[in-house]
Amino acid sequence: MNQAQAAQDTANAQRAYVDIRSPDDGVVVARLKQAGDLAAPGAPMLTLEVGRALLFETSVSEAHVAAIAVGSRARVKIDALTQVFEGTVSRVVPSGDPVTRSYLVKVALPETAGLMPGMFGRASFAVGDSPSLLVPAQALVERGGLRGVFLVDEAGLARFRWLRTGREWPDRIEVTAGLAAGERIVAAVDPGLREGDRIAGEVRP
Repeated sequence: MNQAQAAQDTANAQRAYVDIRSPDDGVVVARLKQAGDLAAPGAPMLTLEVGRALLFETSVSEAHVAAIAVGSRARVKIDALTQVFEGTVSRVVPSGDPVTRSYLVKVALPETAGLMPGMFGRASFAVGDSPSLLVPAQALVERGGLRGVFLVDEAGLARFRWLRTGREWPDRIEVTAGLAAGERIVAAVDPGLREGDRIAGEVRP
């Protein structure tokens, strides 16, 4: 009798591992395990789509992942939407990909109409500050395969100068060599502008 009761108690205890419940209500969008497969701790079995805020997942190189902390801010641009989202880093997965040498970072996004699972986007993280000299993208001119800007000299004449550029954004470009802070440039170059032309209008330091 005691052996039978012990066997029943063991069976009841094992049933707790069979009935697995999700902490959130949702819709199953992917089934990662089939009947008879071995379930291991930490290995996902189902993917649920819940009606709460979404997570944006991206890979960050090992050179920069140490500068990204849980709770830090991130800007996320979804290609299908015009809005730029202000997200919060919710998790940095500590095990990296040995092939790409990158780490998975998850960013929590605010609930937004039109934002749906599966959309593609790009995330920007602040990993440090460094002084940079930036010029408007429309100020750059290409000559002979190289890029430069038109300076405005003391006489108000245009003088072309080659530049070495670095990082680029949609509306501005980093200058790494060829231009000093305080020098005046033509902010928006007319296609017909030539060396020695007199400049009339707005100039920017």
